[in-house]
Amino acid sequence: TDTTQWERPVADVPAPAPPPPPPAPSSPAVSRQAMSEAARNVQSLIDAEKSKPKKDYARLQDLKTTLEAQLALDAERKLLETELAAADEREQYIKCKELVARLEQMAVTVEVPLDAAAKVSLTNSTESVHLMGVYELCGTKAPSGSLMYVNHNAGDDTKPKRYLYRADGSTHDGARDGLWIACDDEGQIGLNQGLIRSVQADADLPTAAGLTWIQAEGIVVTEGEAAGLAWIKAEVERAAVDEKRAAEACANAPTKVTLAGRAGVHE
Repeated sequence: TDTTQWERPVADVPAPAPPPPPPAPSSPAVSRQAMSEAARNVQSLIDAEKSKPKKDYARLQDLKTTLEAQLALDAERKLLETELAAADEREQYIKCKELVARLEQMAVTVEVPLDAAAKVSLTNSTESVHLMGVYELCGTKAPSGSLMYVNHNAGDDTKPKRYLYRADGSTHDGARDGLWIACDDEGQIGLNQGLIRSVQADADLPTAAGLTWIQAEGIVVTEGEAAGLAWIKAEVERAAVDEKRAAEACANAPTKVTLAGRAGVHE
């Protein structure tokens, strides 16, 4: 008799499911109470953008990325602070010194992307008319590292572009650091030069409320292109009226005039 023992085939057992991934830093699992003040500020910007009837999803993505970076930075700082406390307790002072140095070199906050308009309008100034118009956000930043706007259709063949940028402290003994400046020559940007300058130096954007300007009495800087296009149209119409009046004046001018009793010909 065959006494071989046959084992019952064992069914394939599925591998255990991998543990769920940790929650994304910007997920609700990270409560506001657990966030640093910097992270809460970014979360507030996200909440404000989400509450708008028309959301800017590109802006939301930038803020989400910023929040994740801020939370990661906060977690790294907290870990180093915990290690520092433990090393101090064990009197490992060399390690304490290294950890303190790392903490001092580490940033506290992540730079929040500015909610900058894609276009801004400079209008209403009668002192610097040639610098008025619509400026578009430029991909290239100013030497100061700030945003820069360019007017691509200034109507001047010799200098077809105008620039609106934020100055740095590399010239003028640092007196223009942070000022917004409008100029008609790209070479002026690195020198922090330009005809129109803001009075205040603490505005992150040229459209900031309360910003006042030098050499541009009455100037208004607003988001979007509507105001700029309307101003350009009005200026073109005004120039046409002036040109018509000048032509009429020339047409009605006498052909001869008398100066000091002598006859002359007006051409």
